[in-house]
Amino acid sequence: MINKTLLSIYLTLISQPFLIAQSTVWTKTLDFGPIIDVSVALYDIDNDGKDEIFIGTVKALDGSKNEIRPAGLICLEDDGSIKWTRTFPAIDGADPTTGKTYNTTSVTSTPFFANIDDDPEMEIIVGVGADISFNGGPGDKGGVYALEHDGSIKWFHQSLDTIGGASNIGDGKPDGVHGSPIVYDIDNDGEREVIYTSWDQYLWILDAATGTVERKLHLLDTIWSTPAIADLNNDKKEEILITADITTNATVGTTTGGIFHVISGFGVQNIPGFDQPVANPSYEVLRGKYEEQPLWSSPVTGDIDKDGFLEIVYGTGNFFQDGRGEYIKVWNHDGTLKFKLDTIGRTFATPLIADIDNDGNLDIVAATWDGYIYAWDNHGQVIFSTRVDGNPILSSPIAVDINGNGKLEIIYSSGQEITILDANGNRVNGLISMLTHSYLGSPAIKDIDNNGLLDLISGGTTSEASHNQGVVYRWALSGSNTNARVGKYQYIGSNTKVEEFVSRFYQETLNRTADVTGLHDWTEKLVTGAYAGADIARGFIFSKEFTDKHYGNLDFVTILFKAFFNRNPDDGGLNYWLTQLNDGATEAKVLDGFLFSEEFTNLTRSFNIKPTKELSTNGVIETFVQRFYESILGRPSDSAGLSDWVNQLASGTKAGSDIARGFIFSEEFTKVSRTSTEYVKVLYAAFFGRAADPSGLNGWVSAIDSGRLSRERVLDGFLFSDEFSALSQSYGIIAVK
Repeated sequence: MINKTLLSIYLTLISQPFLIAQSTVWTKTLDFGPIIDVSVALYDIDNDGKDEIFIGTVKALDGSKNEIRPAGLICLEDDGSIKWTRTFPAIDGADPTTGKTYNTTSVTSTPFFANIDDDPEMEIIVGVGADISFNGGPGDKGGVYALEHDGSIKWFHQSLDTIGGASNIGDGKPDGVHGSPIVYDIDNDGEREVIYTSWDQYLWILDAATGTVERKLHLLDTIWSTPAIADLNNDKKEEILITADITTNATVGTTTGGIFHVISGFGVQNIPGFDQPVANPSYEVLRGKYEEQPLWSSPVTGDIDKDGFLEIVYGTGNFFQDGRGEYIKVWNHDGTLKFKLDTIGRTFATPLIADIDNDGNLDIVAATWDGYIYAWDNHGQVIFSTRVDGNPILSSPIAVDINGNGKLEIIYSSGQEITILDANGNRVNGLISMLTHSYLGSPAIKDIDNNGLLDLISGGTTSEASHNQGVVYRWALSGSNTNARVGKYQYIGSNTKVEEFVSRFYQETLNRTADVTGLHDWTEKLVTGAYAGADIARGFIFSKEFTDKHYGNLDFVTILFKAFFNRNPDDGGLNYWLTQLNDGATEAKVLDGFLFSEEFTNLTRSFNIKPTKELSTNGVIETFVQRFYESILGRPSDSAGLSDWVNQLASGTKAGSDIARGFIFSEEFTKVSRTSTEYVKVLYAAFFGRAADPSGLNGWVSAIDSGRLSRERVLDGFLFSDEFSALSQSYGIIAVK
């Protein structure tokens, strides 16, 4: 007999969502002001295999508006100990509103990590001066800082004083930066730029290495959001996507609300579908999409309908509190409206695009001021609508498969706690089990110490009523799976897909696991647009580590299929490329056949990576010279040497053969003793871009060892060959002068 009572209890239990348990690993109270809305950032800044934790605070004030704790950027080790802290100076003199003098400026954006000067270390870019707490940020000096890996200041770019004061034309303080700065080679010149927007109403494009202004564009109203970079029309040229405010002005012809801009890398709004005037056409910068609510939500992109083009998704803001702006907008790449997704509550938080239910299609997740979390599928149909406690949700949700069931959990902060929902919108962590006391930013989830369990890291404050001291929390998530799927593990810099792309190349081409330093370096180059997928591919295939394996034609082509097409070779394709190689085609030529294929293009885009890059002349030449550093000297380039060689080639002062001799006859190369075989193999890799064929290798080695040819004459044989001439021409370089 079946016990109906027990059966009923059993059925009830199995119908409930799997509950996620957590344990507190540590809680760190900081000697700084509160953490208000800056999201947690995780990054292994010292390449020790464990992530450091980065968080920004505002300054703490007493009831008389005196600074009693500083603002700053804090870097913590995985065990909660302080690695370093950095404070940023306030304006000189008294604040124009309070009449008091302050020491520090509030940190108000999530940091971005990039190698902005091509040295061995990563740098940190962070925005300051946009305190949205009740303190109002007195004394704050807005702008963007670049920091070295140890927290020392590399450069500072100060924003303008455009808003505030009695007439809203300035209040004596440089305006703050609320959205995160990003780093990207937006003009395809081979050099990274720092791109940021500010309450000063400007889009700033700075030289990343120095912080000097390359370009600025006055967009005529305040900007809260983080810019997005996307190639909307697949022309290999990225656009800058910006959400902003717009204010009523009879002369300009505007009505208060929001505006979505799509701007070329050169500061022009000429992208079809997003170039329509929203006001008097003579105001060229006021082009794009008008919204009824100011736009504080940042734009995000994804190929939601799998048509090969990106869609754009953004929320609204919280200026009007009368029902306006209760929706998410989704635009097609050509500027036509795809969806308007209605919500209960305004959508300040930046949306999330991820495949939450593991059906192979991207979904959209968004949060509202009224405390709702929504999920829509790729057709715009509601998957769920959940309201847990009604507290406003200002942070972007993140999504990770915590329990390993293949579906993503959705994690966000609101009120005084962290909430975790399953892919159906059910809460799966305990009520008040993760208290932060007061936090508006996004937490982060990752196994930061490699112990096999996912960690949840959050900012917050102390529990007293004033909440005026920052606290960082770390919880371990029991039963979590560190190999599970990731939609987005942190708000800024969630680079899991790019890391997976790079890791594939290590495994498929070098047959090993990626080393930490190499993984970070290649990933950063892809994320910042310094390299495209094809550049990374060439870097691996032409590396000394790969060419030293001396693969035969069959193995070489098989590796290309696995690495670049993510599959085993088909018989027809395999035979075609083997025939090409056997008939004299170079490995470089065969590689290009893979790199410029539709299949490789689709693979790279599935990892959110540009397939190939249209470099400027210097950018192409830089790739040529980088090959020599890696193939001849066996190391990455140094900035000064690379710049010097590139400038000489670009100006025509030197030919490819001159640069080749410079490397081969350099003290760094000649001081290492090499056999004739080793020497000739270097020449093949550097100047032909391939491994030596047996007959060619034996012929050149025999000529050297018998004394018939000196090593210098053998070098000339390579430099005056048709193969080196073709290689040089492919980079726009004269082979021999």
